[in-house]
Amino acid sequence: MKKVLAILLAGMMTATALAGCGGSGNNSSGSEGGSSNSGGSVAAQNGKVDESAFGDEKDITLKVWAPDKGVSLAKEQIEAFKKMYPNVTFKKIEVVAQGEGEAATQIVNDPNKAADVFSFPSDQLNKLDSAKCLSPVSKAFLADVTATNSESTVKAATLKDSKTKEDVLYAYPETNDNGYYLVYDKKVVSDDQAKTLEAILKACKDAKKDFIMDCGDGFYACTFAFTAGAVIDGFEDDGETQKFKEFDENKAVDTLMAFAKLMKEYKGTFKSLSPAQIASGFKNGTLGA
Repeated sequence: MKKVLAILLAGMMTATALAGCGGSGNNSSGSEGGSSNSGGSVAAQNGKVDESAFGDEKDITLKVWAPDKGVSLAKEQIEAFKKMYPNVTFKKIEVVAQGEGEAATQIVNDPNKAADVFSFPSDQLNKLDSAKCLSPVSKAFLADVTATNSESTVKAATLKDSKTKEDVLYAYPETNDNGYYLVYDKKVVSDDQAKTLEAILKACKDAKKDFIMDCGDGFYACTFAFTAGAVIDGFEDDGETQKFKEFDENKAVDTLMAFAKLMKEYKGTFKSLSPAQIASGFKNGTLGA
């Protein structure tokens, strides 16, 4: 029952979730999406199932991890979740602040202290699966998940079972905005200038404003490789080494040299700073984009 409730709570919070709590402890890929609710006997509609699927366990205790700024929202969602199942007795649902970026590391280091429900970036899925810290999402909920999420987000939360070769969903997609966007002051950079980096930098320099990009963070710096035409395809079996479908080293070098030339040409304008500096930069008038 606890496991089922953890899955449902994760689904309601539209967060990627660890369902491996309680039960047999057999958390290997493809081994737990089963029991009484793995087939089609328990139907999920809008994330809710018949309470008969929970069994007769009482005084349920769950732990939820949420980002610092998301703790209040998580608590609101939990209260709404409780109202969905008024006949289920919850002893405690604890919300603990835990950054998503470090979730996998914390869990792998000490699975016994892990939360029952938590969010994590999709690139940590292989790491968690390799450490046998995840259980699949019950098959009873698959139709609901695929109907309410884009194909790409469902794929990001899916791995192939090493034995059956079947696709197995391990998490609920939370967002499809794991990318980049440009924020610029229209008094400094016009919509037309915003179409190219060269024009953006020139506009900022002419207006004596800064341009910020965190080149020291791989999440942002990998745009250099993507601009060079790199195409990735998940990870190797270790769950950490990136697979490349296409990667032209000569083109990559040329692209990096072009970026380096821009940085040198606009030294003093192009600043490698944390995105946290963006809000303050616009507020104090020093930032153009």
